[in-house]
Amino acid sequence: MKVTVFPCGVAVNDSESLAIGHLKTQLQSVGGTDAWILLTNLAFSVAHQFQSAEIDIIAIGPPGVRVIEVKHWSAGWVDSHADLVEQECDKLTNKAKKIGTTLRRVVSEIGRVDGVMLLTWPPSKLKKLSGRQTRGVTFYSLHPPFTSFLVSGRRTNSSRCWDGLRERRSMSSRECSSWSPKIRTNQQPDHRRFAGCV
Repeated sequence: MKVTVFPCGVAVNDSESLAIGHLKTQLQSVGGTDAWILLTNLAFSVAHQFQSAEIDIIAIGPPGVRVIEVKHWSAGWVDSHADLVEQECDKLTNKAKKIGTTLRRVVSEIGRVDGVMLLTWPPSKLKKLSGRQTRGVTFYSLHPPFTSFLVSGRRTNSSRCWDGLRERRSMSSRECSSWSPKIRTNQQPDHRRFAGCV
């Protein structure tokens, strides 16, 4: 598979860098001609008066769009901090809903956008967590089943998401004049905010 990574910001820790690199490598190792876009470290808010929330990874591909939160949590830490884990899962679900709503303004065919937790501890130490759900959010480790989850599923019109976003680049800025992050930030200073669309 072809995988293109657009770094919309700087990874805040080694876990995020590890997860981004691992995900790219795993997707590239899957056969086929499908293309994936990974938007990483994206600052996002639904209105300018609210503080932006950082989204670690947005994966856009043929099965749809996924919002991925990267955490360096051990199984023991998750078990002993259940309230905090639930709060983080609720935050992730809200981020995924907001991303889905925002994307549907541009490409109406996008289906449900789910959030998932990607844990960066060694997979052998996360066996009891991988696949577990908390508040509707599934936990995965840096292990091939996560890649299988991303690439599996019903093919939807959301596979046209990125093309649809790029086709709309000529529209007004309110309708997202440019969703494609620019590498040269001096030409597009608001790329961390979905190109100023929110």
